Amino acid sequence: MSTTWGLGVPLFSNGAAFADLDNDGDLDYVVNNINDKALLFRNTADKLDQKNIIF
Repeated sequence: MSTTWGLGVPLFSNGAAFADLDNDGDLDYVVNNINDKALLFRNTADKLDQKNIIF
């Protein structure tokens, strides 16, 4: 699933942070990469039909 979700990118990362960047109530994921652009992964769990999720 990591490739499907966009996490299978071969990069050298040295830092990461979680923050609610889009103010929707769930935490998004930011990864800092050396000699490359930072990656932003948007958490869309609030749009799922199932509500039995641990946040």
